[in-house]
Formats: sequence, C-alpha cells, structure tokens
Amino acid sequence: MASNFPRSDKDLHSVGATTLQTTPPFCLRSATYQDREWTFQWRNDPWLVSQSPSGKQVDWEDHTCWFSEVLDTELHLLLIVESQDGTGMGTVRLDKTGRDRAIIAISLLRPYVGKGLGVAVLGAACAAGFAQWPWLASVHAYIRKDNQRSLRAFKKAGFTPILRKKEASFSLSEMVLRRSISGEARHE
Repeated sequence: MASNFPRSDKDLHSVGATTLQTTPPFCLRSATYQDREWTFQWRNDPWLVSQSPSGKQVDWEDHTCWFSEVLDTELHLLLIVESQDGTGMGTVRLDKTGRDRAIIAISLLRPYVGKGLGVAVLGAACAAGFAQWPWLASVHAYIRKDNQRSLRAFKKAGFTPILRKKEASFSLSEMVLRRSISGEARHE
C-alpha cells in the first residue's frame, strides 16, 4: 500500500538512520490537497482500521470534507510521513483542542510498524507542533488500551500516562507530552 509522492520543498523534518539505528530514514511534510486520495486509501486500509480507535472505515464524501478542514493550519497540522525517496509511509496529525493543547494521532502503514519509526515520527511531529504553535503547552494522545505497541511507542517518545480515578471504565488511555519552560518537549 506504499505510495509515491512528488518531493516537496515543504519538508519539515528529516531523520536518518544515524539518529536511531533501527529507524528507517523519513521526512515529514505538510499535507496538501493533492494528498486526499492517498490519505483516503490509507485511512481505509484494513489493518489500519483494525488498529484505530473507531475501528470503522470512512466514505469518500466524509473524507473529503474532513480533509479540507484539517488543511486549516491554525487548528490542525497534518503531516505526511515519507521515505527519503518520497514513498508514503503514513500520516501524523495534531489538532488544536482548547486554549493551549493539541491531540495527536499517528497512522503508519503496516510495513513500517515495529521498526522504531513511530517513536521518531511522534518526536518530530511534536517538535513541529511546538515550533508552529507558540501557545501550545501540551500534546495529548488517546490510545486503545489493547494497542500495546502504540502505548510503548508513545512512552518511548516521552509521553506519560494520565491516570484517572475511573480508568477501568475507559477503552482509551490518555497520555501527554508537555512543553518545557525552554520550549522543548518535557519528559516527565
């Protein structure tokens, strides 16, 4: 399901194998309207659907409406994850929620899972969010409790669990990464 994208001069971040030896080299770039078809295919990939909190596919009409909304960079940061040769690897998105926080969601295609890529992408996407939005104080993630691989990746990326008194009644775990006073992500 990997796809080729034209290279973009809007690359936000590149990470090579020298940073994390087991991580495939990747780039993050801002999504454009031309990415709506790739993201639709990825969003409905059976394996990704099985890993998603909703567990449901979306139709083209709903996707195109949603996609147009997330291109609003004041409220959303939708990034395409690509290999160095432009092959699509997935997406990562930050959505503004409230005055000083955002929610992050990541979707990597199955061939790129389990190689450390998720941890590196999460770190790069949060750094891009903190750089783009000076008001951003924290990034929150909501992860299915049965998705142990994702829970480990978020923890390795510096996210910490938020414990609730009635935690057992929720099917999702909430994790947070806070901006430090110096502006960098703070690991608690």
